[in-house]
Amino acid sequence: MFDVILSPDSPVKEKYRAGFDSLREVISQDSNPVLLKYRLKNAG
Repeated sequence: MFDVILSPDSPVKEKYRAGFDSLREVISQDSNPVLLKYRLKNAG
């Protein structure tokens, strides 16, 4: 998935690309990684 996320056609914002690129360096397919996306609602 990193190849898709980091491709020039990807809608991922540039500020997040560095984070995904650093993740690619520390995990491998054998690591069985799971990435979660979450968003917290405003309480007020």
